[in-house]
Amino acid sequence: MAKVKYTYEDVKSTYKEVDAPWTVFGVDPFVTPLIYFFANYTTLSPTFFTIFGMGLAILSFFSFLQGTQPYLIVGAILFELAFWCDCIDGKLARLTEKSSPEGAFFELLLDQGRMLLVTMGIAYGQFRLKGDYSILIMGLCYVIFHFFWFALWNIWGKANRMRLEKYNIEYDRDMEIKAKKEALKKNNKPKGLRNKIGLFAFKHRILARYSSVEIDTVVFLIFPILSAPITGLKVGLILWALLTAFKTLDFSTKICRPPKLFSSPEDDAGI
Repeated sequence: MAKVKYTYEDVKSTYKEVDAPWTVFGVDPFVTPLIYFFANYTTLSPTFFTIFGMGLAILSFFSFLQGTQPYLIVGAILFELAFWCDCIDGKLARLTEKSSPEGAFFELLLDQGRMLLVTMGIAYGQFRLKGDYSILIMGLCYVIFHFFWFALWNIWGKANRMRLEKYNIEYDRDMEIKAKKEALKKNNKPKGLRNKIGLFAFKHRILARYSSVEIDTVVFLIFPILSAPITGLKVGLILWALLTAFKTLDFSTKICRPPKLFSSPEDDAGI
């Protein structure tokens, strides 16, 4: 049997140091063997999966638009498969060294379009059946939360760069990762509950909080399968409100104090 170019360990090396819990536990175990197969036995490019994922999202949109139970289940499955494609394209690009700025931009652009489509499909599909305008309003609020979250991280990035320049500190994400790895290697016990949770989560390669991925999974996968898409939108909005409030407060607190220098594992092991 011919020797493969990429091993399973090579595929796993493309994982992010920290990722959404659903991605780590619910998706990566399934897409890893797929990436292994595609990289070794096909010539499919990362861009193919980006475009194919968008195609699945469009089909999911039309399924959700019908609003009835069989179509909701189909739409939910198509949505999740589209997310699998989103997880595959980036890892495949890193594995085969085909990452590029234009590819990353194209992927990010289609990711936003995918989210917008499925939200419109769920909301308008249920509005067609119920005739309740509050459903459309919930769909609009969901989109607003999503893009506000996207903007919040960009605002934080710019403000944090100014903060670091003020204190003449060169921030390097690798320094943060290295500090946490050293803490795990030395079995250091960080101080405070927040740091303990953060280091425990890092050990298992997950964020120490839920993310937009988990919210989308609840709204577009779980509740449609349970025939409760409207309830899903309500739960999603509550989760968005809590997450946005938490990170806004977190960023507001951090921006008002000097950054830590990662001189010890306790410095930045938090959430």
